[in-house]
Amino acid sequence: MFFVAFAIENILNISNIFHLWIFIFINLALKYIHIKDEIKFYNNARLREKRKNEQSGLVGHLLPTHAAEMYFSDPTGRVDVSDEINDVTILYADIKGFTDYSASREPKDVVTMLSALFTKFDKVCVQYSLYKVYTIGDCYVALSFFDKSRRNKQQEVKNMVNMALAMLQIIREVRQEVKFDGLDMRIGLHTVDIFFKSKLNKI
Repeated sequence: MFFVAFAIENILNISNIFHLWIFIFINLALKYIHIKDEIKFYNNARLREKRKNEQSGLVGHLLPTHAAEMYFSDPTGRVDVSDEINDVTILYADIKGFTDYSASREPKDVVTMLSALFTKFDKVCVQYSLYKVYTIGDCYVALSFFDKSRRNKQQEVKNMVNMALAMLQIIREVRQEVKFDGLDMRIGLHTVDIFFKSKLNKI
């Protein structure tokens, strides 16, 4: 009789231990799923914030400072930018010998050269606080200021001249890298009053 009671008690203890382990396992699994969901939510939030910052940074580089501020502050999603700015120095440059170079090289080599060249030009633009308007083909256009509220017109002209001189030095370096002596720069500078009007639509 004692043996039977002992056996039954052991069976109950083993059953309790088994159920306890099942309970612990289920709780750990639920906790793991909960933590995994929290990590996923946190990573998604960080990714959204990163993309938002990247978009802000991209727009900040694509637009002059005052235009970018109007873009971000307008809640409607449609921003009309019209402005008149006095004594703006404009730089217009293109690559002399680019047609001959393109005719003698593979397309990927031409794209690689232009990318390297314009990347160096962009760094000089940032260095001298200039605003790159656009690049089309081998043409590069820049304005003498980036922030309308902080202008020094005499310094802007100096910066544009320094930009032009830097571009000439850069094309010499690239000319040696690609081993094509016909490459050079044609650069024009002009100071003028400008008026522009544009419509920006938020994505």
